[in-house]
Amino acid sequence: MATHEPTVVLAHGAWAGESSWSKVVNLLQSKGIKTVTFRLPLSTLADDVAALDSTLARVDGPVVLVGHAYAGAVISATRSSKVRALVYIAGLAPDEGETVADVFNRFGHDELAPGSDGWIRLPEKAFATAFAQHATPQEQQALANTQPPIAPASITVPAGHPLWKDVPAWYLLAEQDHMIPARTQRFVAERMKARIRAYPVDHVPSVTAPELVANVIGDALQHIAASSRTAVNPLSPGDIAMNAIRYRRANVDGFNIFYREAGSTDKPHLLLLHGFPSAGHMFRDLIPQLSEHFHIVAPDLPGFGQSDMPPRDQFAYTFDHIADVIDRFTEIVGLDRFIVYVFDYGAPTGFRIAVKHPERIAGIISQNGNAYQEGLSDGWNPIQAYWANPSEANREALRGFLAPEATRWQYTHGVADESLVSPDGIALDNHYLARSGADAIQLDLFLDYRSNVALYPTFHAYFRKHRPRFLAVWGKNDPFFLPPGAEAFKRDMPDAQIRFLDTGHFALETHAQEIAQAIRGFFAA
Repeated sequence: MATHEPTVVLAHGAWAGESSWSKVVNLLQSKGIKTVTFRLPLSTLADDVAALDSTLARVDGPVVLVGHAYAGAVISATRSSKVRALVYIAGLAPDEGETVADVFNRFGHDELAPGSDGWIRLPEKAFATAFAQHATPQEQQALANTQPPIAPASITVPAGHPLWKDVPAWYLLAEQDHMIPARTQRFVAERMKARIRAYPVDHVPSVTAPELVANVIGDALQHIAASSRTAVNPLSPGDIAMNAIRYRRANVDGFNIFYREAGSTDKPHLLLLHGFPSAGHMFRDLIPQLSEHFHIVAPDLPGFGQSDMPPRDQFAYTFDHIADVIDRFTEIVGLDRFIVYVFDYGAPTGFRIAVKHPERIAGIISQNGNAYQEGLSDGWNPIQAYWANPSEANREALRGFLAPEATRWQYTHGVADESLVSPDGIALDNHYLARSGADAIQLDLFLDYRSNVALYPTFHAYFRKHRPRFLAVWGKNDPFFLPPGAEAFKRDMPDAQIRFLDTGHFALETHAQEIAQAIRGFFAA
């Protein structure tokens, strides 16, 4: 059976013609990806869909269909069976019975009136102030000179059944768009259950941020490739689990966050947050056991693992700051609503995000992720002394926690059979701790951990008010976070499930299978 590589078909919107895709086309073609652009007449929605369908008829094989702004309505209206994925770039996408104007004006907007010839054009100055404020003056002038006008009939006719109800969609949300407000875009994207990628870009990121546009299209292409491999060569569940992990990087407003990703994006999202002194690699045994059931994302926190570790004078290493970066990361990678797994430092990070966005939290798994005073053991005494008196002597006294033997002790304390603990994680953690500047960063975080304890009442209030689905799986021999800390969650969430395991702090090293079973059982119930 003949197979075809996907073709990316790009539809322009009003006031930005085919040439607005040129930078994106160059990026895609440099990677060997086939692309097709074409001209929309912009006379009526029906005429535009006909132009699109004519183009699709000439393309062999599967298609990733991309639409900018108004063209979101056009790509939503085709019925072509070749389309495997839809990508909206600040797109308008009416539901059945709605017009483009209905969506455009949903939250209020200045009316755009046609000229004497019946076509709607933008004033030249609008290209610098609203349409492409991030473009160069030369690019703004070129856009103004070549703008394709649009007829009112294109935006005032009700749409039919939209393709986004039947085909997976991706959405680049332009946060600094002065044409289609970000609020409108988010409404559109969330309604279609798209994978949202939000960036601080203007209305025409194809011109001003083509790399971001190409990356979102690349995500859709990867989805098609994965689906095709499964259809042509079906794998057993074990094979899928072992081969599904991807290693990626996300640009979080200039901060490079490394993350692991596995599972279908159609599954419930699961965010895994690691602790000290580890990174996302601590989930290496858990991810394969959950990737059939969840879309998993496991980032390395700022300053940890493969993520950026800027100098302390360029980045404040506080838990507030770390949580802000990871919060933004979840938006960029499209985790609109998710379950969060928190361990150690991941707990104050994840709980901060939950307090800020309770509507986005579908559940919480705490694996030795503490939020109660009674959960703190005497092992915290030297750190608490540093909180009480942040002297240089007290700071230096904590360096023992950063020594290689201390890392091994954290992994093996409370484990009945130490031969079950792989030395690889220990060695990798010690490698990261030995990097220049890492010691000072970790000592800063030891001091700032007091901010987490100060927030415990805030976390408790969130638990009581929102009652998230909550599962605690706890290594009962943890030398830092005691079992009473796990039991205390039921005080604020009576329906929480608490399960203890006969192991230590890094429970996944010895009990990944049991934890995976608990998670699958709890969230499938």
